[in-house]
Amino acid sequence: MKISPLNFPPINVTIPGSDGYKFHFEGRVTSITQGHITASGLADFIDVPINWGAGAISGAERNFDIPFINFGDFNIKVDSIRADNIINAIPGFTHEQKAKLESIITEQKALTNKTPQEATKNLAGMTLEELVLYQRYISEFQKSKSEKAIESVNKALNIINNTPEGLTLIDANKYPYDKKHTTNVGIIKLTSRVVINSQKNLDDFLNSEIKKSDDFWNEIGNKYRRAVRNLFLYYKEMKAKLSRALTTEVARLKRIKEDLEKSRIEINEAIHDGQNTAIPPSVKQLIFAKLYPKEAFEIGLFSQGSTNITTNAVRFATQGDEKKGGFTQLKDMQGEGTQVNAFRHTIWQATLSARYGEKIAKHAGDAHEVDPRVDLNIRQFVVLNDADQTIDLLNNQIGRHIGLSSNTTSMKMLALIALEKFHKEGLYVAVKNAHGYEVVKEKISDVQYAYMKSVFESLDENGK
Repeated sequence: MKISPLNFPPINVTIPGSDGYKFHFEGRVTSITQGHITASGLADFIDVPINWGAGAISGAERNFDIPFINFGDFNIKVDSIRADNIINAIPGFTHEQKAKLESIITEQKALTNKTPQEATKNLAGMTLEELVLYQRYISEFQKSKSEKAIESVNKALNIINNTPEGLTLIDANKYPYDKKHTTNVGIIKLTSRVVINSQKNLDDFLNSEIKKSDDFWNEIGNKYRRAVRNLFLYYKEMKAKLSRALTTEVARLKRIKEDLEKSRIEINEAIHDGQNTAIPPSVKQLIFAKLYPKEAFEIGLFSQGSTNITTNAVRFATQGDEKKGGFTQLKDMQGEGTQVNAFRHTIWQATLSARYGEKIAKHAGDAHEVDPRVDLNIRQFVVLNDADQTIDLLNNQIGRHIGLSSNTTSMKMLALIALEKFHKEGLYVAVKNAHGYEVVKEKISDVQYAYMKSVFESLDENGK
């Protein structure tokens, strides 16, 4: 996705006169905030979409359609969580299991430092017993982080909810961190602007007498950059938006904690059903493959030219010409929340449930999502990734219903049935609005239905 950097508006200078000086400065933001503690965002200690724009900016382009968040004092030092302490805290481990786990952790850290791909490849080569052992460690580590994260986000929510809109945090509260230092937390939407309407104000701002043109420009640039480091503007309508986003994050963290407690009591159910939010999708999919090797091989991963179920689902969903009536896929949504995505998930789950039953189909679907136990009644999201997850889960439900009630395992027949469902009742997609993205049930038009029906009827069982 093409993401634009945050820029300040161009600098304009009015010749001295009755109106005084008026200027504002344009420049790419390379560092928003400086303080006694290095700035840290949510992404440092919990799994959040990259386009949250959380944390300090170091030349990287970020998406500023959503709030910039800098947690300053709330930095969480996860390096202080020692691996040996976590291992010793896990109940029921034998001496041999602890030794084995220490060996796995050492190896994974070394591989991760080399390349993340090597670490993932090594996970795929582990036995199911080793994967479960390693995930017990990861779960306990995640629990320590999630407990700190919940506390931190709640602190941030308290500041946000108690700061008036339309003011900087500096104006609203000089010392929001128990007087440790000036504000180091806030949000910026698009820009900050300085307007100097008198010579006195200009002198106060620059704190020096300007004699040369070059000095004037340099002083404005230097002073302005320093001034905005701790200027965090609460712009209208963002307060509730940000509060909702962080409240949702707290709820997700609490579900992680619940899963971690569950994993201690019912290790097989918690780790082996694909719903554990403490385990990343990549590892949940590996565990699924270890439990159901035959089915996992037939389901497969997307591979150009393959005839596995996953590739076939992509092929059916992307057939046809969008201009003539094919499923839509907006470029700026990168496949998430689109008609193509909706049909792909539906036909995929319909085929899995028809061939392997509801349990395996649901496990496979849940293993692909970060948080499959999210509240599906929530339909408005700040971030597209979150909306897409809910969309995937809702369309998965529709797909399983089709597969279990259609009395066929033919992927072509299931595609035609899913197409009719899309036309008559609709599938779930994302619609962008002023508050982010809304999850809605959308029907395809008569033209789309007739066109895609003729396309599907001309294809074989693999969507070719």
